[in-house]
Amino acid sequence: MKSIIILLLLVLITGCQKSKVVYWCGDHACVNKKERESYFKKTMIVEIKEISKIKIKKKSDSEKITNQALLDDKNLRKQARIEEKSRIKEQKVLIKQARIEEKSRIKEQKVLIKQARENEKFKIKIKKESKKKINLNKKNYKNNTEPKESSFTSFTDLVNEIVNRNKFKSYPDINKIEN
Repeated sequence: MKSIIILLLLVLITGCQKSKVVYWCGDHACVNKKERESYFKKTMIVEIKEISKIKIKKKSDSEKITNQALLDDKNLRKQARIEEKSRIKEQKVLIKQARIEEKSRIKEQKVLIKQARENEKFKIKIKKESKKKINLNKKNYKNNTEPKESSFTSFTDLVNEIVNRNKFKSYPDINKIEN
């Protein structure tokens, strides 16, 4: 009698076990409960397939393809991320080079401006020195303009003396009209 009760309990327990079930969303197995519910809301159809222990051990072709597609998709995303990172790095390098070139261009402009200023100062200095020399020569000339007795014997000596005396004088401005 004991053996019959144990046998009945064993049959009841195995008969009440939940069987392994896979839900199908169209042409592929649903990945999770959320996908199953969204597919059901769209089509109002969800297929249920029972998996036997033999099929559990062997993966079906569709699962293999699905897993391979997922792996390929992951690899593509990973590759895309790597390419995006390398593109961003290259862009940063180009921006940095542009900044460096801009700074060097600005430095060159500053150097050129400084040289131009120095050249202007030098020209002004030369002009001032030449004016001082001219003024000194004029003063000497004015001091030496006392009436002298001319001791020139020839016309060429007289011309040379006049040319030497007027050598440092500026030319008259003929366009300047005084009222």
